[in-house]
Amino acid sequence: MENTEKTTKPERELMVKKESVARCRYMGKRLGLMFWLTIANIIMVIAAIAVLALIYQDAIDSNTDISLQPINTWELTVSALSLVIGLVNAITVITMKKVHDGFMGAGVLLICMAVLSFIQGMCETRFGSNLCEIISAVCAIPYIVGFTKTMSSCLEHTDAQLAEEWDKFRGSIKWLLIVLGACFILIFVPLINYLALIAVCGCAIAAFFMSIWHIILLKKSASSMKIVGDRLEMELAEAGI
Repeated sequence: MENTEKTTKPERELMVKKESVARCRYMGKRLGLMFWLTIANIIMVIAAIAVLALIYQDAIDSNTDISLQPINTWELTVSALSLVIGLVNAITVITMKKVHDGFMGAGVLLICMAVLSFIQGMCETRFGSNLCEIISAVCAIPYIVGFTKTMSSCLEHTDAQLAEEWDKFRGSIKWLLIVLGACFILIFVPLINYLALIAVCGCAIAAFFMSIWHIILLKKSASSMKIVGDRLEMELAEAGI
């Protein structure tokens, strides 16, 4: 009985290490894809703004009325591309449920956000557009909290420092939401409503930097998973396996 235990324990350790290699490589590739999808989305938004600016500038220079046809066509194209990127991103997150079940819920919320964003772009009424924006914002809160918590859980055994960064990021998001919520309430309070508006602008700037932080964390996590996978694979190779 003792001999069996001695022989099966290394086998179990070997199996765990092989699974860790596969898991790290799998997750690293998908996080890398998420990083590049995010970059692509940013580039697309910048390009969309630039094209719209050129359309308006051309109309101003030629002293002609601004034609809505090219603007509507371009906005539809951007909305469609944004939807595709959002859905691919969501599916990428969902596929990581093999690593952790928490990614499933995050992916579903991403799908909702992508679809709502597309519908918002197609809405012809302000009410419909605002409604989609509010629902999307509501979905974004549990998504970012769930995704960051899941990322931290996945990294705590391979890169504790990076896992802690995800925890700090989640904590910062929570505080930002609390401050933003307080500001929206204080806007309706006389005398200090102007200060609340300034604080809202500050929150918008903070959200911008938080977005950059999120992108950096995605890149660092993808690289970390690759490094850990390579290290474990090297250990297996050195062991002659």
